[in-house]
Amino acid sequence: AATGRYSKTCANSCQCTCSNSGESDQWQEKVEKRKTPRAAKKYQGWFGFADGADHFGPDGVDVVLITALNFYNEGMRMEHAFCFLSSFMSVAQLAHRKLILFDLDGTLVDSARDLYRAMNLTLQDLGRPLVTEQQIRTWVGKGASQLCSCVIQYQDHHLDPEQQQKLLQHFLMVYQHNLCVDTVIYEGVLDFLDDCQAQHKTLVCVTNKPYQASVELLRQLNLLDRFALVIGGDSLTNRKPHPEPLLHA
Repeated sequence: AATGRYSKTCANSCQCTCSNSGESDQWQEKVEKRKTPRAAKKYQGWFGFADGADHFGPDGVDVVLITALNFYNEGMRMEHAFCFLSSFMSVAQLAHRKLILFDLDGTLVDSARDLYRAMNLTLQDLGRPLVTEQQIRTWVGKGASQLCSCVIQYQDHHLDPEQQQKLLQHFLMVYQHNLCVDTVIYEGVLDFLDDCQAQHKTLVCVTNKPYQASVELLRQLNLLDRFALVIGGDSLTNRKPHPEPLLHA
């Protein structure tokens, strides 16, 4: 793991660099304290800059994987994360990259308020207690199924698969009709996408959100035509963190 103040090879001995703008000493200390292989793998996923087939596929294809949700969860404002990436492109060596993969929720767009609205509408319909926006922001990021699992486990103190599926199916129906009420594009994202397109990079959105919802959300935000490919959580046999979506892209 590396911060704006330190530079180290991660514990996986991979060719990656993970960085932040050094917004707070407290945030940097969190990074420095997590030096296990598991932690290194997590931080690599934030701005994972990887070379060659060892990480992302055959023929030594150079890619950059951008999934900045964890920056938000750790307290770094998303616009700072993208300002960092735009200002210090030399760190990622973007001039040598052909393919750039983006997560969607929490990376390109802040969709938490719409997820929060849809979840509480769903819970209200099912006669369950409501949740807070902060809880949704804590639980979001691994797909709708995991989000519903977190809600059920929090409310019932155990995970009942039948109740989880009931909540999931109703939530997906409600959310499909409330995709883009308060969802916004993070500051700095459009400028970064413009820079990438000016350099003729291939951009792909790889998300755990269902494919149809992902495409519709990108369309409503006028982002869909920026991406050569959209891979949803239901597009392939496996979803993130399994490597299949990245290898497919």
